Amino acid sequence: MSIENSPLQENKSFTPEEEVKEILSFPKEERREKHREFKEKLSFQREGLIKIQVELIEMIRDNPDIPSSLLQKKMESLVSQYGIDEQRKSIIEKALKSYVKRRSSLNKLCREYPSDKDLFEFLFDKYPEGEIEIVKDPISLYIKCFDKKDYQTIFFDGEDDEISNREKLLDNSLGVSVDVDENIGKVNAENTEIVQKEPEPLVLSKSIRKHEEQHAINKLFSEAFPFLQIEGDTLLSRVRNERISLDESTKDEILAYYKEGEPAINIKNTFFSPSKESMLSFTSEKMKNAIKSLKKEGYFGEDVNRCAQKTFNEEYPALVDSCFEALQSAENSGYTHDEIIALLTYEPLSRWNKVIRRFIEGKNKKS
Repeated sequence: MSIENSPLQENKSFTPEEEVKEILSFPKEERREKHREFKEKLSFQREGLIKIQVELIEMIRDNPDIPSSLLQKKMESLVSQYGIDEQRKSIIEKALKSYVKRRSSLNKLCREYPSDKDLFEFLFDKYPEGEIEIVKDPISLYIKCFDKKDYQTIFFDGEDDEISNREKLLDNSLGVSVDVDENIGKVNAENTEIVQKEPEPLVLSKSIRKHEEQHAINKLFSEAFPFLQIEGDTLLSRVRNERISLDESTKDEILAYYKEGEPAINIKNTFFSPSKESMLSFTSEKMKNAIKSLKKEGYFGEDVNRCAQKTFNEEYPALVDSCFEALQSAENSGYTHDEIIALLTYEPLSRWNKVIRRFIEGKNKKS
């Protein structure tokens, strides 16, 4: 929907939560029309949030050191056009402030350590054994490790002595994203020694860098839009709370793959493959930890096992499958990968299907 056809009153913000309360105050016979108007406004605002994220990220990529005042000015203009309320505006501002702070920290760090090898040593407390190349991306560092031993330093973060199958893990890993500290954020690394053995190493390297950069972007926005815990004191709710970190990791990984331009069906096949490296393979360990934690709290063992089975082995795969169906629906409706990523960055996995369905319905009504 264009700005000219905005369903919002001029210079008036739209707060969905307040609008719902207002609708409920109307007589039942008037609510249907009010609810239709509400959905139009909500769809318009979601389009605005997508446009804001896409345009701000494009500005940052074009000029990573762009003055914060220009980002703020652009954000203010778009917020006004799309009736973004104060709560959502403050969240966007928080993300921008996080970016400016992180970029400043990266610039300072690279000035202090102009040598890639010295910077590597500072970051990981170990001087590299082979050649490395460090690229300063907008909100992260990208390290190309031409010696697998240096990639190992980053990949295991000093814990490789405790891992028995580390060689196999290293040979199967092309890239990794690790947290360094709150100021620098994520550092992304490429297993260049392995990448160079592939048929198209330059294309693959570019793809890995794009994938890992999306992890850094996801982290930036997830910090501004922290996911909510599921409310409720029942055992099933407690088990679902234990699974939230898995849901977030899955969301992060899907969006990172999606940024590479892969269609949803290809990513789905990767996730649901029998490979030990697939995302679903992590559910077993997460489930064991959840069961152990809840039994320590005094919950009855059989009840915990039953709820864990339902949450991790039934609900979680079904949720992931529905998310891929939603992505495919968005693709079939003509949305670009960047638009879809912007729409879903703010949403938990549990809302992807509903958000995309409503967004497509809104688009169809306008056409």
